[in-house]
Amino acid sequence: MRSGVLTGYRAARSGEGILTRRRGGGLRRAVGVRRVRPDVRRLLDAVGAVPAYVLDPGMDVLAANELALALVPGLAGVPAGKPNIARHIFLDAQARSLYPQWDQVARQTIGYLRFSAARHVHHSRLGHVVAELSAASSEFRILWAAQEVQEKTYGTKSFEHPLAGRFDLAYETLSFPGDEGQSLVIFSAVHGSARSALKRLSASPMEYPQR
Repeated sequence: MRSGVLTGYRAARSGEGILTRRRGGGLRRAVGVRRVRPDVRRLLDAVGAVPAYVLDPGMDVLAANELALALVPGLAGVPAGKPNIARHIFLDAQARSLYPQWDQVARQTIGYLRFSAARHVHHSRLGHVVAELSAASSEFRILWAAQEVQEKTYGTKSFEHPLAGRFDLAYETLSFPGDEGQSLVIFSAVHGSARSALKRLSASPMEYPQR
């Protein structure tokens, strides 16, 4: 591991959960040390018509609705037990084809992690994610060294989905400052083609292994 990767971070915690599929559909969540408030879960469930998930500062997915996991197949059934957006972007082979503008998505992900690192200096899990990706991905190391900081609160993301085809979704990030830096990310359709794509995903959710 390169020197300096863990500067400013504490050692990572372990055993913090996995996203699993409920029989009959519905909410899937990461079960573990970090908890999502019942009110936030109800909000997540209420926006079931669009993809939504809850992130911690290190981009671990703490909870997600059914449509979010159909949209991003790499988040469910993660062998390591810690579904994470940054790990998905840099280490999941499917991400390259899922995001037509992968380079832009990767830079935004790095910018968000750097913003979180500055804002949550004692978040040990974030440090673990940065160390893991620095060791596993040369592209991550190069982008991390650029030291670009970006608070990714809204924007548009393009998808090339194996079930729903090519479409764009807008996203908004809502922060919960009192909940250990947790944020709710909600996607919405930009055009009619995107609404049709979400309907196809909702009607034909991808299958994931039971854990």
